[in-house]
Amino acid sequence: MNGKGVGHGVMEQRVEVMGTGFDPVTLEEAAKRIAEWVDGWNGAGPLKQVVTANPEVVMLARRNPGVAQVVRRADLVTADGIGVVLASTWLGTPVPERVTGADLADRLIGFARQRGWRVYLLGASSASLGGALAELRRHYPEVDWHGHHGYFDQQGEREILQEIAEIRPHLLFVGMGAPRQDMWIAQHRDLPVGVAMGIGGTIDVWSGVVKRAPAAWRRLHLEWLYRLIRQPSRIRRQLVLPHFALLALGAALTTRRRGGPGPK
Repeated sequence: MNGKGVGHGVMEQRVEVMGTGFDPVTLEEAAKRIAEWVDGWNGAGPLKQVVTANPEVVMLARRNPGVAQVVRRADLVTADGIGVVLASTWLGTPVPERVTGADLADRLIGFARQRGWRVYLLGASSASLGGALAELRRHYPEVDWHGHHGYFDQQGEREILQEIAEIRPHLLFVGMGAPRQDMWIAQHRDLPVGVAMGIGGTIDVWSGVVKRAPAAWRRLHLEWLYRLIRQPSRIRRQLVLPHFALLALGAALTTRRRGGPGPK
């Protein structure tokens, strides 16, 4: 079913999956929309927030009203997970494709390179962040790169906020894992930033500390399995996936019995 999404004054039709609204956009459409926001940014707050929500986030939002509110108020919510794409199809209102934080960040770096944007990375360990910044500066010298690791106390957070306010980045990528990264952005929406987005473990990928699944695995929508094989400790997090699938299929069958669209 369809639901209305609210992004700070902008009413937009969203696809609802298990109570979470998703913008029905492709990767290219999402990247272009964000680029337009940054191009029209006046250098002040509040920032635009992008959430890339996977099944884990959907399930968490079902039991945590705070997370649900953050996702609902985000200016753009993409389907970061093949499970969300399949569930939306079963429910009869499919989103066009999976749009991950990693892929979207890579596309946005292309815009940053063309326009000479300021980009701030927040997250990961000090060593991983340093490695990522070094690699990004080497490959994309046109971008003005800044950043801080994700291990900080209250005093450190105040210093980070002050630094971001002074730099006024066009893009703020926060890699602290969901939902922490999304909650952090929502708590600081008054920052003078163009667009802020959570990117999970992408900083570790950019640094080379973590290897992303090969393209063939991604095309087959098996990136989750590749990551599980490489990091068996993720099994506890991924136990939510079968639960999500069963609930989504049950909702779709109920919709079909009531005469609406259902699983094909």
